Amino acid sequence: MSLLLSLFFIINTAGAAEIEWLNLPNAVPVFTKPIEGASLLVMTKEGERIVIRKRGDRYTRVQVLRGGKWRAGYVFNTDLESPDVVTSRGEFGFGAGGLYSYLKHAGKDFETDDQVQYSTEDFMSTSFSPFLLMQYGQEDFWRFIFTYRLTAYTSSANTNLSATNGRALSLDHTMYSAILQKMWTPLAKPVFYYGFGLEASKAGDAKLVLGGSHLPVAAEDLPTYLGGHAAVGGQMDFGRSLSAFAELRFGGYVNQSPFILSAEAALGVLYWP
Repeated sequence: MSLLLSLFFIINTAGAAEIEWLNLPNAVPVFTKPIEGASLLVMTKEGERIVIRKRGDRYTRVQVLRGGKWRAGYVFNTDLESPDVVTSRGEFGFGAGGLYSYLKHAGKDFETDDQVQYSTEDFMSTSFSPFLLMQYGQEDFWRFIFTYRLTAYTSSANTNLSATNGRALSLDHTMYSAILQKMWTPLAKPVFYYGFGLEASKAGDAKLVLGGSHLPVAAEDLPTYLGGHAAVGGQMDFGRSLSAFAELRFGGYVNQSPFILSAEAALGVLYWP
């Protein structure tokens, strides 16, 4: 809900010549009116970001986020003259990175066109996948991630013919994945974060090899993964416009039978306009 309200705020301020974001190193009072004796609206927090709406001779009109709503008030200009007050980066960051994935699911039974039945061992996949992302916010932020997800499952298959031995089995996918994450930053300085994500991935192609022989994969057999993960990570700033992050994810895909477990590590960089 706070994301929707923030987007509404941005859209409604799009007509302004420029939105100025400020980081305040100290707590300052925000008043309801630009007059002497006006009641206090809120006190800002140390390090809080505020939006400058209009500067005046003695007061500056600002907006402060409280309870998911942007509240407008006035601060003394002298409270904004500290050399420690810096213009903050924008609320949207754009970046890219790489994802190392370990996937595992239990074996299953299948039948080939020649009516030979196979029973497989556990499938395990280790692979590297590139991704693009957009992040909204610095504290308690949202991320949208598009991943060109690759899988490289390996297993072995035994047939119902007692005279044959197990045969090596490999299954590779190329998938298009969309992930929406919500992360929280519990510390005053948002370095460490944790949260969860929801993912939908659709395979665009697959390669199945059994005992050295390539088997066709029908379009209707290309899987769709639906699932989610819990995540922990850290994000560090490098100047005003760049930051880097490292993240661990643990989850799975609930619509697959058997259930697929996942453990992943991601590294990425973000640019803040």
